[in-house]
Amino acid sequence: MTDPLDRLFSAVDICIEMYVEVPQFNRATWAALFDPSDDFRSQTFNSKRAAFWQGLLQDVATSGALRPDIDVEMLFK
Repeated sequence: MTDPLDRLFSAVDICIEMYVEVPQFNRATWAALFDPSDDFRSQTFNSKRAAFWQGLLQDVATSGALRPDIDVEMLFK
């Protein structure tokens, strides 16, 4: 699959499938993310995860599928 927009949507589809197919995992993940007593959030929302999604969005922007005035970097701040 070489189309950047297709790759982005495929990644989103995989995430949605995981959340739908294993709702217990989804609930446990979100509960842990909002628990201020541990570092699960910092482990989950890390630089590798951000780089993955940012790279997908940058490829989409570079392909011309996003309006040129959309700042991909701002989507991650």
